[in-house]
Amino acid sequence: MTLQQLTYLVALDTHRQFVKAAESCFVTQPTLTMQIQKLEEEVGGKLFDRDASPISPTVLGSIMIEKARLILSEVDGLKSIVNGEVDKVEGSYTLGIIPTIAPYLIPLFLPIVAKKNKKVHLTVKEMRTDEIIQALKKGEIDMGILATPLEEKNIREWPMYYEPFQVYLSPEDPRYNRQDWRSSDLEANEMLILDEGHCFREQSLVICGSKGKRKDLNFVYQSGSLEALMRLVEKGLGYTMVPALSVKGRKEEKNARSFVSPVPVREVSIVTHQSFHRLALVEWLQTEIQRVVPKEYLQAKKYRRIGWK
Repeated sequence: MTLQQLTYLVALDTHRQFVKAAESCFVTQPTLTMQIQKLEEEVGGKLFDRDASPISPTVLGSIMIEKARLILSEVDGLKSIVNGEVDKVEGSYTLGIIPTIAPYLIPLFLPIVAKKNKKVHLTVKEMRTDEIIQALKKGEIDMGILATPLEEKNIREWPMYYEPFQVYLSPEDPRYNRQDWRSSDLEANEMLILDEGHCFREQSLVICGSKGKRKDLNFVYQSGSLEALMRLVEKGLGYTMVPALSVKGRKEEKNARSFVSPVPVREVSIVTHQSFHRLALVEWLQTEIQRVVPKEYLQAKKYRRIGWK
């Protein structure tokens, strides 16, 4: 069993197609196929179901792939240490970020970090929390920005700030002039929420609970867009919950209402796989983001942190 074979194994799992996997490894398809077959002979079983379309790992294959990814990540980390790259803030990296953070945080920090360090190149992708977790485990991305805690094995978290939740109302709502809100003031049956799969949806439901029958609307709107929900609220269709950064400094801020202390917040963190060794990069990015978010978000002492699991 060689590192090269493990590399081919991981590539085949990533692409689920022999030709594409071979191209990603810069070898011919017969070469990759032969090495996978040799590996299967050595471990005494099939690693992929070739009859499936696309091909998929067998039970043995899944175990091997998980271990192979960990081994290759550790080898990459060891190379970084030997080459002195751990303390360098440079290189090309892929960053996943959830949709309820991306539109509001990315414009604040990305232009600044791009100007400050020309040696760092970031590819930023909007992804749901579950997608970021899986991509980190598969080595498809280097870092993520999302709401924590995750309590995921092999995932490290670097908390950055604590973003308050706010109630978003229409000026025509009879509760519009109420300034200080409590969780007990909320009715889940009147709240417009994001589609399933978004952690912000789950956190919003935790805050208001699930009491009451759903409001009888003559439509169902499934959305991953906070902006779309805000526009519906402005038309008088209930209310929604928003992260404070989404309205900070915008005209929509006049429609947002804060909670009394302890204010419910979401902890926003950078996350990496535990095998990611470029810690200087993470710390640099963490510091730069903390410079651009409101200072009051940096302390969690008077907050109530909301999980999503």
